[in-house]
Amino acid sequence: MVRRDVAVDIGLWRSARGDTHPHTGIIVDWDYWPQATHLVWEAPALIACVSGSGGGSQQAVFKRDLDPILAGALERWQRAQLGSPTSALDRFFAEVQAGFDALVEAWADEYQATGVAVLVRDDGAAIGNVGIDRVYRWRDGRLEQLTVDDSLAKKAAPAQVPEWFRHTSAAALRKASPKREGFNRWNVQRLDAKPGDLLVLAAGVHDVTTSYFAGALEQIFEAGQIAGAQDIASRLGDTMTRFAAVSPRGERTEWKIHSRLSLAVVWVDD
Repeated sequence: MVRRDVAVDIGLWRSARGDTHPHTGIIVDWDYWPQATHLVWEAPALIACVSGSGGGSQQAVFKRDLDPILAGALERWQRAQLGSPTSALDRFFAEVQAGFDALVEAWADEYQATGVAVLVRDDGAAIGNVGIDRVYRWRDGRLEQLTVDDSLAKKAAPAQVPEWFRHTSAAALRKASPKREGFNRWNVQRLDAKPGDLLVLAAGVHDVTTSYFAGALEQIFEAGQIAGAQDIASRLGDTMTRFAAVSPRGERTEWKIHSRLSLAVVWVDD
């Protein structure tokens, strides 16, 4: 059988606002602590958003360190026997995990990141996520969150859960350790993708609700004159930033939408 790769239009957006330094009311071209990045491979279509959203400054992974981990994972993944879309995407996450396990610097033991990815081939599609990073699908004028948040809130009774538990990942990509058994886990599932579907991947988006995403996308489509996936990604990212709330923390301002946010829009061509 001759394989035919599915045509997709891809748009990427990454936040340039930082929450480590008090960048209040401005957009910086070079954020001193950039933590969000992307990986794109177009044949077949593999798109990932990854966020170095650790539990603290020592656990965050910066873009300069994430990029080579992802590049190495892609190179090994391309040499593997991939199988079905779900097994292939599972293998990609495993290769990213292997990149973390291969880090030898002492400080890298505290690194952690979350991520979300989609694989689209002619024989099917798959999505995967780790932590609270998400995949949404816009179809027939309706937005649906396809992934399930893996937050600390899942480990406690609702009455016992403080609000910050709902925004803290219970899983992440980080070096394997007996002390963290079960922490390095990701979820991969088959995706029902059809021509015209619009997929939105979002990493570092734990403070944003599905209804907020839906409202932002509705405004984009109602405005019309859409120039493809990149146009949607740029507009969506601008909306996330423009209406982001801020909260004081010590002597600085922390952005709800900050340097950990990356978005990808994948439009399956008709």
